[in-house]
Amino acid sequence: APNAPCIREELCTASYDTIAVHWTSDDEFTVVSYELQYAIFTGQSNIAS
Repeated sequence: APNAPCIREELCTASYDTIAVHWTSDDEFTVVSYELQYAIFTGQSNIAS
């Protein structure tokens, strides 16, 4: 699976859940795209909406 994109340095090593919580709507499209990719690569079937 790809590494989380380093949008904010302090979140680079954070868990996916933490990143999802802290990402804000200014990167909405990037977040949605990454969430979909994460779900695919990890085989998860449910994404927090």
